[in-house]
Amino acid sequence: MKIRRPVYTKYTKSQFKPSELMDGNPFKTQLFNAISMSFPFGEAYFVSSFKQIQNSGLIKNPKLSRDISLFNAQEAMHSSIHLEFNDYLASKGLKFTLEGVFRARHKLFKPIHNIKTQLSITMAYEHITATLAWGNLKYGWADDVKDENIRRMWNWHSAEEIEHKSVAYELYEEVHGGYLRRAYGMLFAMSCFILDYPAQTIINLWKTNNLFQLKTLTGAIVFLFGRVGIFWIISRAFLTYFNPRWRPNKAGDKYALQWLENHASEYTILKE
Repeated sequence: MKIRRPVYTKYTKSQFKPSELMDGNPFKTQLFNAISMSFPFGEAYFVSSFKQIQNSGLIKNPKLSRDISLFNAQEAMHSSIHLEFNDYLASKGLKFTLEGVFRARHKLFKPIHNIKTQLSITMAYEHITATLAWGNLKYGWADDVKDENIRRMWNWHSAEEIEHKSVAYELYEEVHGGYLRRAYGMLFAMSCFILDYPAQTIINLWKTNNLFQLKTLTGAIVFLFGRVGIFWIISRAFLTYFNPRWRPNKAGDKYALQWLENHASEYTILKE
């Protein structure tokens, strides 16, 4: 793993409105915006769950400890880049409406979930985000983003999500988290996923006056339920996770490597 920073200009200089970032598909635009809004909060949770395990003294593998440090650094960089993009969205009237819900839920469940359970939730989310990253790089979901800086942000982030997709699994195995806890972590994460993202997407569509447009409905149907729709991809990832022999696969590795090799001029390496 390496610590990279994408080369970009300030999002505030973008000539495109937040409702027009993806050509002709308001639904996909606002779904991607909703996902970006959630990233800084989610990635802070992931890093916190890793650090709790690190501080517990349960890790005996030196290589894993180094991988965790690199993972945390990558996630911190992701948060920094998305926070700036989210500030741009907020300046245009698209604020993270559900942030209070996220914080209330975290406060409610933190005393209930011990450090291994929090890690299981992180591992589930890492599987979901790695699956989305694979879909983006394989099917070019972000290719119709008009602003090259924002398109680069999504593809760079996708490549790094695939690059570090196994770290949470390796850490979970190291601390012997167990199958039942792993299954619970996915059920919890997926429940949040299917509630949070549709809700924030609908709010974004409402704020941009796109909620009741025909092109929004048709765009949603195609992107969600088309031949390579995101619904089918996420559903498959969810179901395969419950196989007791599941482990992160290498399906997305070549797409991440290809993007990183072909777009080396679009990021700088800070640490390796």
